[in-house]
Amino acid sequence: KYRNSYEELLKIKELWSKSKNFSYTFRPRQYEFTKFIKGVFQSNKEPPKIGCIEAPTGIGKSVGYLIPAIMESLYNNKNLIISTDTKNLQMQLINKDIPTILKSMNLHEKVKYGCMKGKNNYLCNKRLYEFRKNTVFKNKKELLQYIYIERLIQSGDYGDIEEISDTVKVVFENIDELIYNLRCEPDICYPEKCIERCFYKKRVNELKKENITVINHSLLAKWPYKDQKQLDYLIIDEAHNLMEKSYDFFTLECDSKILLKLMEDIYPHNEISHKNISLIDKLYISFSGRLQLDPTIRKRLQEKIVKVKEHVENILKGCNKSLKRDLYNHSWEINRQQAPLNEFAKNNNIDISSFIRNELKSIVISLKEIFSILNYIIDQCEKEGEDDSYIFNSISAKTTDIDSLISTIENFKEEILDNYCRVMDIDFEYKYFNIRVIPIDIADMFESMFLSNVNTVVFLSATLNINNTMKNFKNTLGLNKHSTYDSTIDSIYDYEGKTKIIAMDKFPKYNDIKEGFVRETADLIEKICLNSNGHILALFNSKNRLEKVHDILIHNLNKHNIEVYKHKSSVNQLRNLSKKCVVLASKSCFEGIDIQGEGLTCVILDKLPNKSLDDPLYSSIRSFKKINYEDINYPQLSIKVKQAYGRLIRSKYDYGYFIILDIGNNNKTFNKLKTDLHNCNIQKMDKSCLVNSVSRDFKNWKIKTFKEILKDINCNIYNEDDILIKNGKEIRKIDFINQEVAKRNISLFIRDIDSKNKKIKISYK
Repeated sequence: KYRNSYEELLKIKELWSKSKNFSYTFRPRQYEFTKFIKGVFQSNKEPPKIGCIEAPTGIGKSVGYLIPAIMESLYNNKNLIISTDTKNLQMQLINKDIPTILKSMNLHEKVKYGCMKGKNNYLCNKRLYEFRKNTVFKNKKELLQYIYIERLIQSGDYGDIEEISDTVKVVFENIDELIYNLRCEPDICYPEKCIERCFYKKRVNELKKENITVINHSLLAKWPYKDQKQLDYLIIDEAHNLMEKSYDFFTLECDSKILLKLMEDIYPHNEISHKNISLIDKLYISFSGRLQLDPTIRKRLQEKIVKVKEHVENILKGCNKSLKRDLYNHSWEINRQQAPLNEFAKNNNIDISSFIRNELKSIVISLKEIFSILNYIIDQCEKEGEDDSYIFNSISAKTTDIDSLISTIENFKEEILDNYCRVMDIDFEYKYFNIRVIPIDIADMFESMFLSNVNTVVFLSATLNINNTMKNFKNTLGLNKHSTYDSTIDSIYDYEGKTKIIAMDKFPKYNDIKEGFVRETADLIEKICLNSNGHILALFNSKNRLEKVHDILIHNLNKHNIEVYKHKSSVNQLRNLSKKCVVLASKSCFEGIDIQGEGLTCVILDKLPNKSLDDPLYSSIRSFKKINYEDINYPQLSIKVKQAYGRLIRSKYDYGYFIILDIGNNNKTFNKLKTDLHNCNIQKMDKSCLVNSVSRDFKNWKIKTFKEILKDINCNIYNEDDILIKNGKEIRKIDFINQEVAKRNISLFIRDIDSKNKKIKISYK
């Protein structure tokens, strides 16, 4: 009945009200959202059919797009892939949202769904066997943690690394190292050839039969399972992240740590022990002397590996001698920017970029020799008929890795100004470096990879628009070359009435060298805590400043019994209204946090997340495309600020402050933000004025929220009836109201109702 009008299912309250996992109310904007997605999927337009929709917080996006995914896959034979930004969102869909909706629709036995991750998120039985064969356990605990993993994955029913609980990791504190050694290796693991019972192989085989597969954006970029499931029908959630992540998707890189580890893996030792055994050593052992190699070949391989290590060390020493001292890593575009030289290097006219290129050239020469030697060894193995062993496959994979590194390094050392940005990253302690080759214009690449073969794709997010247009999003990803269906759904929350956006006035600048910014930030957080319920999330662009503010607050707030946390994993502490707490967090918490009610009443952003003028990639984009700084900086700034502000209001009963400590001096940015932050006024206010208004504002918001709850539960508080009938049972009116208030995570408790004089006694818990 509803297969082609399934948005109408949202109007059937009885269908959804039986679920215990969410209390259902019909939401017109959710209906509009679902209908839009249906329209894209059922359009008669020639592929690719592309939809872009900005949907605000609170309309129930997950339910809104899962209904089309379920109905299109089940009834219209369009097996879907849903891509989310993070693994956490993946697991929420798999463990909660999808099963809840399927049970409500009575389709839980008809629709098959699953979660798919990259290979190295799974444990490998074959590596388990190899590890055991080559390992001497130092103590009983090492043996026990191995036995735990062995028993977990032997049957092939388990093997997802993230299913190993935190409790197990507490008991076996070194289990992460073991897990690293037992992960499936991308270039070695071939599930179609593997004879082991393997959870990863099982998941790959299940892809063909699944109606819905949930993945994350990183896997979407490389999607290695095209033989099992094509990227025909896609729903991409949190699509705004693709604008930055797509640069990572197409980046080539060579990390010196990985390069040196690769050299260790293939170094043939003269004397072999359990401590230093490498893959080449294992190959010699496994062939029991049948692999006859000239000793000069072995020696040549050793020499070339040592040469690679020497040239890596030369680069690090040369940079240490020539670059400025700093607390942060150095990064520069090697063809377009000057390296951050120290006075010695400037006075001696040292060309560090040319020096790096020459050392990399020498590394390539040695890597090509190593590549040639390994190919010779592989040929010898094939002649001996030993070309299907685990060790052989490992050596073959390392050879492929070396070939890829050669290609990356050769591309990096090109002295041309083309469509690529060549970035040199150096650790500030000069322990490692990383070279990156990043495409400047990704539109054609994204279009070729995703849009050339897709039938239907819907991009959705709460932050696709910048200045009321999706132009930037579509231009970045090449969507502007196609006809697209676009929609923006209006917000459902009263942002202007339930929040205040404050830009601090007369506040120290972010880069204040006398640490005034750090001290004043800590003092402001402390004073807001003492005048409110203390549930604050402070977001920092710099981990260094986060640590310094934490060091001050941990002392100042503990004496007031206010707890201070500084890890993303501690965010859930905010849900507990029985205690005051503050969470200091970095950029990873700008999105993905959903704390409703009074669990979060103040979000503080240390500064606008402007890109540095010297950022290698953004500087190269400006130069190559001949666009100004504002045009490239503002879009990413706007998205990050909107996401940070979005942490504050997660339901209609939420309220609070969004405070930006250093908003900068750019009035153009200031005015644009007003538009992008739901047209709310941004008030400039000094610290004393803000602190004095906190208590009053919170009290007003709390009373306003309480009145909204009374209206929504349809309760006349001054009615003389003290006993109500709810769900067929008697309940005191006070108890009923208090229960409903508590459900919304609001710390307010009615002690008494004077119906005659229309007065109530309230406690703020």
